[in-house]
Amino acid sequence: MPQSTTLANGKNSHLLLDDTAGAPVDISGTGNNWSIDADNMTGQVHTFAGEWPVTLDGKKNASLSLRCAFSPTANEGADLLRDWFNNQGARTLQIDYPDASVGSERIIGEFILDDLSWSAAAEDGAPIFFEGTLLPTGTLTLTTISS
Repeated sequence: MPQSTTLANGKNSHLLLDDTAGAPVDISGTGNNWSIDADNMTGQVHTFAGEWPVTLDGKKNASLSLRCAFSPTANEGADLLRDWFNNQGARTLQIDYPDASVGSERIIGEFILDDLSWSAAAEDGAPIFFEGTLLPTGTLTLTTISS
């Protein structure tokens, strides 16, 4: 196979996260990094009759890491993550990549905020980042944007 000429990066990812009222808010302006770990939760068993295991498909699971740069402005990424920590519950997150145009990929689902971390260092000129681990509650939908 020849080298691809259609590779894409995620630098123009588009992120929408629900606020406390359930309204989607564009957090792309402070969103800095996202990653998903997906798991088919396979299972294996060895039997006396075989040398190799039998592997079975299981249920699905995932975790999503979302990092946002801090801004003191309300309803931006770090503010929504901090608010989510204080006001638990499921929220919808939508990620479009490499951007939000037709033909791009979309991940959307309801998530629970599992943990949230942030820190600052006196010698560091970099922004403060809030980073949360999100766990799906229900179906995580992976589609291609069609309109």
